[in-house]
Amino acid sequence: MKRNQIFHPENEFFKTISRMVDLVGLSLLWMICSIPLVTIGASTAALYVATFRCVRQEEGYTYAHFFQSLKKNFKQGILVTLCFLPVVCLFYYGLPVLQFMGSQGDRVAGILFYTWQILIFLVLTYAGVVCALLGRFTFPIGKLFQTALMLLLCHLPLAVLYGFLLYLAVVLCFNFLWPIFFLPTLAILWGSFPLEKMISYHIQDHQE
Repeated sequence: MKRNQIFHPENEFFKTISRMVDLVGLSLLWMICSIPLVTIGASTAALYVATFRCVRQEEGYTYAHFFQSLKKNFKQGILVTLCFLPVVCLFYYGLPVLQFMGSQGDRVAGILFYTWQILIFLVLTYAGVVCALLGRFTFPIGKLFQTALMLLLCHLPLAVLYGFLLYLAVVLCFNFLWPIFFLPTLAILWGSFPLEKMISYHIQDHQE
């Protein structure tokens, strides 16, 4: 390989470095923009758009895509967050209570503990699909939730795979903290493969 080819911006080495920088940069942006909590929906939609278009499809202008999506979906993203946040808080604060009661020999609490975790997984999956659709398309709020639910029910195996990647990222970030510097973007990147398949099936069904 020639010397000028080694340092060429289109070289695979520099492309890989650029993707790694974007993994960290987008994860930090998502984390900062999610600090007010009510902005989690909009920032997650922006993260999905920037990751799908720029990290996966290599369109360029990564951070411009992020901020454009954040601005475009800011108000609707707040509504999405307000719909999910009370449920997430209920599960988050209820889980330790059920775990403690189960450790004291309460069999019902023990069963509810595992049921609670399944419900958390389903809510997280549904919320993840809603946020991705919010970033990718323009829907009225009711149609947004309806379309996300339809995708989840019609393509359950793919939705479960997408949800598992999000759930794993959340668990790792909560337990170890340091993965939050890259894992949010990485989980969205990997999750975009099953989710985009779900979306493509939906588009094909409507074209037939």
